[in-house]
Amino acid sequence: KVPNCIIGTSFNETIIETAKEAFVSMVNQFIPFSTNSDKFCNNLTSRIVQYVNSLSSNVEDDQKYESFCCVFCALREEFDALLKIGWEWTAHRDELHNIYHTASLVVDGEEKKIIALCINKMGMVSTSIAACKLINLYKPRYVSMLGIAAASPGKEAHLGDILIASPIWDWSVGKLIPADGHYVLQAEPYQIDLDIVLRNQLLDFCQNTSMLNNIYSGWPASKPSNLLRAHLGPMASGPSVVAST
Repeated sequence: KVPNCIIGTSFNETIIETAKEAFVSMVNQFIPFSTNSDKFCNNLTSRIVQYVNSLSSNVEDDQKYESFCCVFCALREEFDALLKIGWEWTAHRDELHNIYHTASLVVDGEEKKIIALCINKMGMVSTSIAACKLINLYKPRYVSMLGIAAASPGKEAHLGDILIASPIWDWSVGKLIPADGHYVLQAEPYQIDLDIVLRNQLLDFCQNTSMLNNIYSGWPASKPSNLLRAHLGPMASGPSVVAST
C-alpha cells in the first residue's frame, strides 16, 4: 500500500533539484538536509505536524456515530432485567436469526438510540464477535456490558447496588508457573479505564440520590431492603464465573 505522505531528504546537493522534481505532488515532499542550522529540523517537524493535524481532522470528520450505545448481556436473566427498565423496546432479527432490541430516548432535546443484545454465551470471544458486528452495523458512540457481579465481604456495596467498573482488567491473563507441586497464575492485570467524559458523568450519577431513589421505587419486581446506591471503582472480569460464599 502506498503511504499517504512521503517526505524525502538528501545531503547530496547534486541530486536535490532532480529529487525535487520527483516530489512535486502535495503527498510527496522533499526537504534538503542540512547540519549547519535548525532550518532542516524546523521544516521537517513543521511538515510532520501539518500532516498529522490534517489526518486527525479527517478522522474526526469521518467519525459519524449512528447510535448512542450498544448494550450486551451474556445471560438471558440479565437481558430480561434490562428489558424491564421502562423503555419502549422494538425487537429485530438479523440474517442469522439473532434477536436484538432497539429503543430511542430523548435527552435534552436530542434523540439517543440504544441497541441491546443478549449473547446467550459467556466469555470474551462471544462478546467480541457480537460487539464487532453491532459496531459495524450501528456505529455506536459507546459500548457497554451489563451483568451480575460480586463485591468483597465488608465492602460498601450491597445486594442490588449498581457497580461501575473503572478501571477493569481480565483476571485470567498471565502466566501459569509451578509452585509447591502445582501451578498458580502469575497475573498480568492490564487495566482499561473509562472515557474521561463518561467517567465524570457516571461519578455525578453515583451521587444523584434522587435519580437512584426513582430507579429503586420504579423497579417492577421484588427489591432488596437496602436503598439503591451506585459505586464506581476497580473491577476484575474473566471468562469463568467465580462461585463463592
